[in-house]
Amino acid sequence: MRHITVRAALVAALFCINSLIVIAASNYTGGFAALWSANASLVFMLMIFPRKEHPVYCVSVFFASLAVNLFSGFPMETALLYSFSNVLEAVLVFLALVRLGFPRTGLYNPAQLVEFGIVATTVTAISATTASLGNLEEFGNAWLSWFASDLLGLLIFLPCFNIIHATITGTENIYGPGIDGSSLPALCFWYLPFRRWRSFSQRFLCYS
Repeated sequence: MRHITVRAALVAALFCINSLIVIAASNYTGGFAALWSANASLVFMLMIFPRKEHPVYCVSVFFASLAVNLFSGFPMETALLYSFSNVLEAVLVFLALVRLGFPRTGLYNPAQLVEFGIVATTVTAISATTASLGNLEEFGNAWLSWFASDLLGLLIFLPCFNIIHATITGTENIYGPGIDGSSLPALCFWYLPFRRWRSFSQRFLCYS
């Protein structure tokens, strides 16, 4: 039980640090979190830790996210919706990847990235909807901001976390195909068009 508590504290701490870094960086981009990587970190930790421990991690991240949102000045209702949507997004992405039969630390090659892109787009649309329910007057802008930043964060950071983990631990030899040179072009394939789209969405939101 002790190691689960320690892991839960570690997961929550990493989520908090990740969130605070992104929020701090957003102060230099007009207030937009251009790359929300915190949810990708939670998905990654769900992928590498035993499933029986997941409820503890999700609860710890929910309260960590709630604390970060309240610290950032959001009202309680909005903070609760954001925190719920963060956990919902990570859990749905993880369950979808399991359903598709991905290795425990998959996402090494372009074929996996294509399937993951479809999953991430669908799930992020769902989480953006729940997160925006507290701001019905500006629902469209809130939805687009959440969708763009979370989707880009998932597409870029979750494969990176997997590749780094596989490189350090050597798990690619056990769970899936090895990492080859095609991984980096695949990441660029995701990053370049979505980065341009994110820049466009920021300009759109500023003028809307």
